Amino acid sequence: MIKFIIYLLLLILAVWAGVKIAVDPGFAIFAYQHWTVEMPLWFFGLALVVLFLLVYMLIAFLKGTSRVSKHIKMLNKQHKLAIAHRKTSKGLLELAEGNWEQAEKLLIKGASYSAQPLINYLAAARAAHEQSAYERRDEYLRVAHETTPDAKIAVGLTQAELQISHQQLEHSLATLRHLQNMVPQQAYVLKLLKDVYEQLGDWQALLELLPELGKRKVVKPEALKQLEIKAYQGLFGKVNGLQITLDKVWDQVPKRLRREKAILIPYVKHLLSDKDYVTAEAVVRDVLKHAWDGELVALYGETKFAEPDKQLAYAEAWLKSHGNSPALLLCLARLAKRCQLWGKAKDYLQTSISIDATRETYAELANLYEELGETDNALQAYRDALAS
Repeated sequence: MIKFIIYLLLLILAVWAGVKIAVDPGFAIFAYQHWTVEMPLWFFGLALVVLFLLVYMLIAFLKGTSRVSKHIKMLNKQHKLAIAHRKTSKGLLELAEGNWEQAEKLLIKGASYSAQPLINYLAAARAAHEQSAYERRDEYLRVAHETTPDAKIAVGLTQAELQISHQQLEHSLATLRHLQNMVPQQAYVLKLLKDVYEQLGDWQALLELLPELGKRKVVKPEALKQLEIKAYQGLFGKVNGLQITLDKVWDQVPKRLRREKAILIPYVKHLLSDKDYVTAEAVVRDVLKHAWDGELVALYGETKFAEPDKQLAYAEAWLKSHGNSPALLLCLARLAKRCQLWGKAKDYLQTSISIDATRETYAELANLYEELGETDNALQAYRDALAS
């Protein structure tokens, strides 16, 4: 209805305009210098309308062309993204199958138009690493950081893993310490640090890291304890090679671990090698009060106490509860020998052999026979030692 009224009004207006033009068409005159253009007024109005329509159509055409161009660009971009996706997927598959060279080529080709180039460059770095192309590996990691600056942790962890794999432990340590400064609580960074410290034998640094490993639950409690013991064992192993004293290491050991055999035995052996028999004897005797251990008993027999007769008497008190222990009998034989109680020493050795004939016990018996001048018995004991 509204359209009808509009059309009707337009028709009336057109008729009115036609009548007016017929009565007085009017003229439009344009003059410029000596040029003059004259035309009917209605023709001038019609020309304006036609010109307006032409300009409108031109603008509409240009807009349409622009939309078509944008649509073509979008289709081209989607096509390139699809190609990049296919190359990336194929490259990751080749990487998983161990085809390093092919994987690297596909991943780098796919990175140019990939929506997530970080994945391509990290995976390409692994592929290059497996080909021992370490310069290309590091270049891919650098580009990965440039393309995705927010992924510096992921890039750093990948770099550290590859450096560890190539036994570039000092380089990986520098990378991991940098990451630790950025994300102190990141569990995987702590785990890799632990692994690197173990491989480098940096036991002091590992001990300092242990509280954080426990706090972040990177290592389970029992494994954490074993790791701590291993670190102290490592420190004892470096007492003679570094500027570190035995007392300094022992002072670091917490009381809860001082009776752990794995820590105590290296400590006692160091004491014996340093000829600190008084401390060694006291430490071993104190531990044996609470927990019996054959290896510690054997070490007790090696301690050269100032008063060997008292040491022997103390050890013989253990016979009541551990009389069938070959280690104790060997210990008693050594102490008796030190007291020059040859017969008692021989009895202890023979009793020990009757329970468990070991090469060490036969060798001790042979040595005793040699001191007694019983050459034939000594030779037989040596033969028995070799046969055991």
